[in-house]
Amino acid sequence: MATYITEDEIETLIEIENYLGEKESWSENTTKIWNVVENLVKRRHKTNEQAKNNMRKYRKENKNYGRE
Repeated sequence: MATYITEDEIETLIEIENYLGEKESWSENTTKIWNVVENLVKRRHKTNEQAKNNMRKYRKENKNYGRE
């Protein structure tokens, strides 16, 4: 079972990153957190694009796919 990080959790990580950046003058550890956040945002974007493409493909066959 896959576990996904939510938008709110990413926002919380960004807040922590910014706080530490101000307190530690963007130390090496803060940069590591920044890299993790960037990777999460890119992964979320890629996953969302895949889902949109899949939905378009399925709706070509069935206009009501995924709709009530």
